[in-house]
Amino acid sequence: MYDGGAAADEAALAYEAILHAYFGPNGPTFDLVLLGMGSDGHTASLFPGAGNLDSPRWVIPAETDVWAVHDRITLAPKAISLAREVVFEIEGADKAGIIREIIEGDGDYPSGYVARHAQNVTWLLDKTAASQLSANYA
Repeated sequence: MYDGGAAADEAALAYEAILHAYFGPNGPTFDLVLLGMGSDGHTASLFPGAGNLDSPRWVIPAETDVWAVHDRITLAPKAISLAREVVFEIEGADKAGIIREIIEGDGDYPSGYVARHAQNVTWLLDKTAASQLSANYA
């Protein structure tokens, strides 16, 4: 049972224990993880500059000074990457440059990190988010 007043690290460990009990030791195998992306390239409360992307854990505290309204936890990229399908649904011209960097290059953003490590990734982009992609990707 989780205590809603626990610190983020304590809460992350408690939720991870629940996932271990349900999925077993090989990791969570979600059928689908649906993600968005912020204009800074963050996804799933995984923010640029945070040092937690390589965590071996399944659930981690979110690391950020920008959005620190409340402590929060998130699935680590390791857990997200085990999903059978990861879908990014993204809209907005303010994200077009980051989308181009991630899809056509090696953009160093949490969304790109998740996409590179996931088994199957689908990008659902509106025209403005896809506006900077080359013809090979559009």
